[in-house]
Amino acid sequence: MFNFDKDNIPEKIIDKLQPYIESDDFQPKKIESVSKSCTAMCQWVRAMDKYHHVAKEVEPKRIALKESQEELDVLTQKLNKLRSELKVNPHPYPNPSPNPT
Repeated sequence: MFNFDKDNIPEKIIDKLQPYIESDDFQPKKIESVSKSCTAMCQWVRAMDKYHHVAKEVEPKRIALKESQEELDVLTQKLNKLRSELKVNPHPYPNPSPNPT
């Protein structure tokens, strides 16, 4: 269980688990009266099912965050380049002569 790849549970397995997850008999409290070790297994299976559904919902947001972070990194590099150019040449254009009034 410690080495279980919870990030890659096949949808086919999740589908097969659903009848158990939805069953009133597959609740830790009910199973506890029969077996402590089975209670732990029940909790673990339920947790993996929940993790799968949450991860599936969060994944598009994780991808969008990664893309936004990459875009931010590119823009930050451009900004830093422009800032360094500004320090080297703070007045690249001559000041226009003042208009006589």
